[in-house]
Amino acid sequence: MDFSFSYTIPNDLNLDPILISGPDSFNLNQEEYLIIVNGGNISVFKIKYTFHCSPFKQAQITGNFLIVGHENYFYVFDLLNRMNVLRMEMGGYFGHLYVENNLCYVADANGLYCIELKGKILWENSNLGIDGVIINRFDEDNIYGEGEWDPPGGWRPFTLEKKTGRLLITSKQKGE
Repeated sequence: MDFSFSYTIPNDLNLDPILISGPDSFNLNQEEYLIIVNGGNISVFKIKYTFHCSPFKQAQITGNFLIVGHENYFYVFDLLNRMNVLRMEMGGYFGHLYVENNLCYVADANGLYCIELKGKILWENSNLGIDGVIINRFDEDNIYGEGEWDPPGGWRPFTLEKKTGRLLITSKQKGE
């Protein structure tokens, strides 16, 4: 399966795109298309937004759900029922998307969200960095990642409790 983002729909595609950014986005002036190619099948989805704020975009299908991080939003779209399940504005910008045990872990500029595929936000920790958060690995109980506190390159490791998002361990630089 191949996912690509485009500001235009290719001329040879005669498809009506499906709006995944929700009915509240209908009148927004910016738009971008997510094109999914799966074998010989092509699907086109439209994302409407206010302004460009992030170079990061990511999409994947997990079960019957299309999950997308784009600009400063995260979307969950139910492919079976063709309906938007979640349109969540993020702090600063979307950074990265991780899926572990059917849960979405969504990183933004400052923190991390844990979200069920059906759109329920289980927890949020918004104090993990100021210009980016990444996850390096998961184990049964914890999340190991890094937050950028002193850009560029000032990354500090952290460990979160997987069930609650509670900060267990962080590394501070000398003198702080």
